[in-house]
Amino acid sequence: PKVITAGDAMIGSVTAGAIALVFLKLSFVIDSTFANTAVSEDFTIRQTTITIRTIISGLAYLATFVFAFNSLGLAALGAKLVISPEETA
Repeated sequence: PKVITAGDAMIGSVTAGAIALVFLKLSFVIDSTFANTAVSEDFTIRQTTITIRTIISGLAYLATFVFAFNSLGLAALGAKLVISPEETA
């Protein structure tokens, strides 16, 4: 098995953080686009549109926070490896 170094963890942390920032920007663009788009007056179409918008927006934010917390976890791992490298398996 490959030994993970502090540098590897930090590079992964920065990469995941950058991806999270891109997804955050994308999430804001999606929300802005949905906010500026009119919704139909028909009840069924309106409810379906709102449901689809909610799902898309929720998935965008979910991806954002998955990468953000992954970034935090990798940064914590890197810090742990810097502090006590001999305790890792």
